[in-house]
Amino acid sequence: MTEIEQLLTQVTAQARNSRPWGWPSLPAPADTATLDRAGQALRFPLAPLLAALYERVGDGGFGPAYGLLPLLDAAPWDGIRTRTAAEQAR
Repeated sequence: MTEIEQLLTQVTAQARNSRPWGWPSLPAPADTATLDRAGQALRFPLAPLLAALYERVGDGGFGPAYGLLPLLDAAPWDGIRTRTAAEQAR
């Protein structure tokens, strides 16, 4: 078992015993389509370890402090983007 696999196993075990936000259970893991949509919204793919966490553990609701947020909690972000500092200064 690789270090990454060990880490994913440990995070999964810990996540099953914690409930940030008081959720009754972990959200279902994110599917490939959700990971792809998140990458499109960000305009770059998720880091492999982060993608694996969402895909194997759950779509948010676990992790330190308040936990990871769901990838696509609302309507798709198509066409919406944050303005850069240079754009805001104009």
